[in-house]
Amino acid sequence: MTADQPATARRSARIASRPEAPAAPGPAIKKKAPAAKKKAADSKKGEASDGEGGTVDPNAAPEGNVAASAVKSAKPFAPALNVGEFIYPELSVVNQKGDTVKVLDLVKEKGAVFFMYPKADTPGCTNQAKGFRDLHSEFAGKGYNVFGLSADKPAAQLKWAEKHSLPYDLLSDPGFETIAAFGAHGPGNKIIRSHVVVAKGGEVKEKKIKISPADSFKDACEFVKGT
Repeated sequence: MTADQPATARRSARIASRPEAPAAPGPAIKKKAPAAKKKAADSKKGEASDGEGGTVDPNAAPEGNVAASAVKSAKPFAPALNVGEFIYPELSVVNQKGDTVKVLDLVKEKGAVFFMYPKADTPGCTNQAKGFRDLHSEFAGKGYNVFGLSADKPAAQLKWAEKHSLPYDLLSDPGFETIAAFGAHGPGNKIIRSHVVVAKGGEVKEKKIKISPADSFKDACEFVKGT
């Protein structure tokens, strides 16, 4: 061992016995923002997103978050037919057997009286239907068929027809297109009690809109007798 070794050992011992200097302070750690603030920020960020999670799509339709291009507007009805005009070729109805038929096909060989009523098997409508039943032979004698027309389901029409022995077909028009073309469509999809007389080939000969049950079949019969 050399002479320097004891001195070096003594210095190392003194250094080791000194207290360690405190560590230098590190960068301050940011606390996380409260959840409420984060949620608010996310909400603002998503205002122009796909509309999920309560956010609003700027391209959304007025009702709900559906794009305006995906909303189908209700098809407007064709103008109501006037006397002297012909039945629109696109009009169709469903008979009490559930068969879809073109309205023009119903007047190919004979004229027809279409009477409209609000609801099958209700008192006023039953009186109207029974009146046309009782005068059915007189309409037939003048070359006219009779048809009842409403928005009732075919099954309800058939049940009503059988209940009162109605000798003519009852037609269903759930979309109101034919009812509107005849001028009997009211606000809120209400049906106005009416009747329309159509000649063979499809020309409208007479219209009576908003009429009582008794006057409906009487007036229609008087008209066809004069043709």
